Amino acid sequence: MFRLRSGEDRGRTYRPWLDSRHTFSFGDYEDPTGHGFRCLRAVNDVRISPGAGIDNHSHQNMESVSYVLSGTLAHEDNRGHSATLEPGAVARMSAGSGVEHSEFNPSEDEYTRFLQIWIAPNTKNVEPEFEEKHFEPSEQRGGLQLLVSPGGEDGPLHIHQDVHIYRGRFGEGEDAYWAIPEGRYAFVHVVSGDVRVNDTPLSEGDGVALDDDEREVEIIAQSDSEILLFDLP
Repeated sequence: MFRLRSGEDRGRTYRPWLDSRHTFSFGDYEDPTGHGFRCLRAVNDVRISPGAGIDNHSHQNMESVSYVLSGTLAHEDNRGHSATLEPGAVARMSAGSGVEHSEFNPSEDEYTRFLQIWIAPNTKNVEPEFEEKHFEPSEQRGGLQLLVSPGGEDGPLHIHQDVHIYRGRFGEGEDAYWAIPEGRYAFVHVVSGDVRVNDTPLSEGDGVALDDDEREVEIIAQSDSEILLFDLP
């Protein structure tokens, strides 16, 4: 089954300092079609005004991945972790048994845009963890680059779930192919640009879930584009 999640139909949380679009149910937004896809719980496109941020708050038993698209994102938590993330940086926080953290834009004049991704873990109450890595925006054009994996092998970040997250960056006409293994599922989120996924046109903010009889993902860029591909159990 091929299920389209239109970017125009996403939920929205708006404050004078925050503008966040939600692919799935999140906060006060209730998606009538359900809560996430498989273990993927949230894909939020978040913009934060200069000097503003999300105050200290708590999480438990959730894998959180932040991917910075523009501006700067600062992270601090009560486990002693702190980081300032630039465009191309990916951070993974395992909330596990419980963690408090804040995220804010330290810039005085530049907006921050990042993707906030939540994934339900396969192991509960682990010791909270935080790690981050910078992936150059120019890296791996025209193919799929592994950002997050359960083993953290070959450079990606580690996650407590059998999930792989790939980034694809394409020029017009470039393509990529992903064979979905038996018993696995895929979700594609368009970060920017225009692509065709299995011959269906998608634009920035659109997402598509592939399950059951869909066994392959073919991505063809219609313009300079970026996507995230989630390989899910």
